[in-house]
Amino acid sequence: MQILENVRKGRSWRSLLHLVCSRKSFAGRKTPGGASMKKIFIILLLLTSCASGGTTFKNEPDGFRGLLWGMNVKDARDLNYVNTDPRYGGIKMYTRAGDAMTIGSAKIEKIVYQFWRDRLCSVTIAVHGLDNWSGLQSATFDQFGPGSQTGLEPESYSWTGAKTSIMIQYDEGRQTGELWIGSQTLAKEMQLYEKNKASHGASNGF
Repeated sequence: MQILENVRKGRSWRSLLHLVCSRKSFAGRKTPGGASMKKIFIILLLLTSCASGGTTFKNEPDGFRGLLWGMNVKDARDLNYVNTDPRYGGIKMYTRAGDAMTIGSAKIEKIVYQFWRDRLCSVTIAVHGLDNWSGLQSATFDQFGPGSQTGLEPESYSWTGAKTSIMIQYDEGRQTGELWIGSQTLAKEMQLYEKNKASHGASNGF
């Protein structure tokens, strides 16, 4: 809640990102250098909360590979359940049978589809190795234009549009890269859920 409180107080998004990435990971240990899949998700929620309305970027998507933001999990074919992240009341993770495991020249290690309240809210794409990172970064820049540097890593960029937020980042120490694409609308709903949950918990204490 310290992070969300800082959002409400109007701290700059760069200082908020620094705060997130200086904290311990959700596994309870330090995450030197880079961001885990869960940490990237938190960072993009912060970018969403700090974004001004009406912004856009080149080829801004409204989903990923034919699956639109907000699509019900029952309407998405060929999904394989992986696990549930307990945050925000539960975010269900799926992989998709038959997914093409390349983007540009990059070989993709995994693609994970995240559903909140059974609605598609985000997708995370992971690669391993510098060559695959370079291919993923190049393809992402070609598709969406040059991103804004976040200052988290030498190779960390973000895009914030009217419908979608994107972040891409490379962890040189682990030689892993991740691309996160998520719904602005559902990110805001998730923030509201967390705020209402915290307010309800506080009122129950008195």
